[in-house]
Amino acid sequence: MDYAILRKRMLEEQLIPGGITNQRVLDAFRKIERHKFIPEEMRTSAYADFPVPIGEGQTISQPYIVALMTECLDLTELLSLPPLLTYPRLSLNNQTKMENLFYQKAGDSAKF
Repeated sequence: MDYAILRKRMLEEQLIPGGITNQRVLDAFRKIERHKFIPEEMRTSAYADFPVPIGEGQTISQPYIVALMTECLDLTELLSLPPLLTYPRLSLNNQTKMENLFYQKAGDSAKF
């Protein structure tokens, strides 16, 4: 599966036509390998226009909703967030994935 192509399609077919215009948001969606946060058996749906189960009865929201919420934050500087997940098994699993991407860990917070 070529996830880079799926990411590109997500931008061209969902985010940009849906009105996402913030270049920083679009750049983040170009870079973040969303499929790495999704169980292997569901990875082909990682960039689809619907929520995807990620375990523990939880889902990751569809890309457009995440992009819209991020754009609405209108961030202009580095943001420090508390831990993102309250399910220990999901949190530990994704902490490792985030550290392997481009996030910087600061104490118990993730900096973007």
